[in-house]
Amino acid sequence: MKGLGKRASFLAMAAVVAIALLGSAYTLWFEDLTLAANVSTGTLDAQIVCGPPVDNENPFWFPFGVPYANYPPANPLKDVATGPTSAPNGPHEWLLTVGNTYPGYMAGCELHAYNTGTVPWHLEAEQIVITGTDGTSITADCSGSFNSTCTAGSLGIGTNTSGDPVYVQMKNYEGCQVHAPDDLNMSIFVGVNQIAKENTTYTIRLKFRLNQWNESEWLGCGQKKPV
Repeated sequence: MKGLGKRASFLAMAAVVAIALLGSAYTLWFEDLTLAANVSTGTLDAQIVCGPPVDNENPFWFPFGVPYANYPPANPLKDVATGPTSAPNGPHEWLLTVGNTYPGYMAGCELHAYNTGTVPWHLEAEQIVITGTDGTSITADCSGSFNSTCTAGSLGIGTNTSGDPVYVQMKNYEGCQVHAPDDLNMSIFVGVNQIAKENTTYTIRLKFRLNQWNESEWLGCGQKKPV
């Protein structure tokens, strides 16, 4: 009985060792590999700049064509208006200011819309908004062919006492794409009509909406994407 017991014990131990060795033989080696990708975004930004303004109190005011012919220099020529002056008001607004104006007066400047970001954008929409302390409220959405004339208010000087107190004109540049650091440039004109009231302030705002180039409804200047 003692001999049998010893043999059984030996066999059991051999079986345990064999299983342990078998497990060791099938242990896997492995290595993890990782791909790291960094994606950084750009910026969509723009700045409006109005160049040195001029008015029809200037002897070099060009007398031909619209709107010049509608707001000719006075005769005799006098420097009556205060300004015009041009200055930034924060990064996204520019102020063209003129005071002491009168019917027949017009001021203008060359307007630049710079791409100050890194992502190309389209000038998606243009709008002219005129408000006055006399209750004037005029809104005009620019539309039409590229480089066509966009206006708000009506021409009304001389004996014309109907219509709107202020006339505003600029070009339609909807759809145009601008890459940094390029710009769009156009002219803006603001004329005071016969119906304008004394001691009144008229505020003109040009509003531009910009979309990143791949989210625009436009292919290019004046060219809509096909539906």
